[in-house]
Parts: sequence; structure tokens; C-alpha cells
Amino acid sequence: MSFFLYKNNRDFQKGFTLLEVLAALVLLSLVLSWLIPAFIQILDSNTKAEHQLEAYLLGYGKLEEIIGRAETAQEGRFPPPWSGYNWYYQEEKNEELLSQTLTVKWKDHGYERQVLCRKAWINID
Repeated sequence: MSFFLYKNNRDFQKGFTLLEVLAALVLLSLVLSWLIPAFIQILDSNTKAEHQLEAYLLGYGKLEEIIGRAETAQEGRFPPPWSGYNWYYQEEKNEELLSQTLTVKWKDHGYERQVLCRKAWINID
């Protein structure tokens, strides 16, 4: 009968010890210290790809405007919301080849980035 009267208090305690909680926090911080930079790098590369695609599409459209004579300027800025993008146009003529290049530039995290849009035409005269 005395077996049932004197129960160990440890049997009724539930939960984790302080050491187990600290070990879990250390492991969690190590995993997060590896994952957070990876997510940041993924977001940066995604943003960079979006800017490059946007610049290419803007540049290609502007080059088509210049070829179609709807645009007569040689350089300029795109209207808002793309006012951070600048463009300039160059044309090189050879005896057999006409090369048209439109360069789109923008600033990204302090660095100047650029995309080139080119068309080449062969003279058959």
C-alpha cells in the first residue's frame, strides 16, 4: 500500500528541460543563419531578372519606334513609372551592313546596369 502513497513528483512533470530548449534554439538559429541569406539572394536575383526583362522590353519597343520613324531623338528617358531607365541610340553603316543599337541603362543597388537591343540589316544593292 505504501507503494501507491509515495509517488515520485518527476513522473507528473511534463515539458522540456532548459537544456533541451536552449539546444533547440541553437539549432534553429544555425538553420536560419543558412536559409535567410539564400532567400535574400533568390529575391535579389529575381529583382535583377525583372529589371533586365523590363529594360529589354522597353528598349525593343523604343528601337521599333526609331526604325518606324515614330521617334526621332537619339537619347532620352522613359516616361513614369520607368523614369529610372535611360536610353540612347546608335547607328553604324558599312558598305554591306546597317547595325542599329539601342542601349538601356539603369541603376541597381548603386551599380549601373545595361541591356543592348540590336538589329542588323544587310544592303543588297
